[in-house]
Amino acid sequence: MLRDLIDQARTTIGRAQHILILTGAGVSQASGVPTFRGQGGLWREHRAESLATPEAFARDPRLVWEWYGWRRSVVARCAPNAAHHAIARLATTRAGVTVVTQNVDGLHDLAHAQAAVLARAQAGASERLGGGSHDDPQELGAPITLHGSLYSMRCTAC
Repeated sequence: MLRDLIDQARTTIGRAQHILILTGAGVSQASGVPTFRGQGGLWREHRAESLATPEAFARDPRLVWEWYGWRRSVVARCAPNAAHHAIARLATTRAGVTVVTQNVDGLHDLAHAQAAVLARAQAGASERLGGGSHDDPQELGAPITLHGSLYSMRCTAC
């Protein structure tokens, strides 16, 4: 039964002209990134209003900077997992795949960059043999980050 469902999914994906992959915290949890609402979630110990809003920053910028610094240090120890890599391989090797993530951890971006390097190397080898594609794997399937990145900051005075 499970094998049939997997085969059916493979066939459906194979025939699809456009694929939208939407991810959230669950995809990065396997990499060790803490979630917000699950067991041990960040919002179980902290109030979002006191750390993750413009009002919180205006009230106590140091606390907010420290919290985001802590989050960056946790995420910096994480690496893309099998799901990130599978999504990136699909997105960099096939037109019509759009990856949208709610995550700010950058793991989809890292997996995409790694997959793009491999896709470029394979495309180069294929072109040397007379085949190949004109798609740029770096741009093909680049993830769209809905909520930005832990690593993108801007000056509040500029």
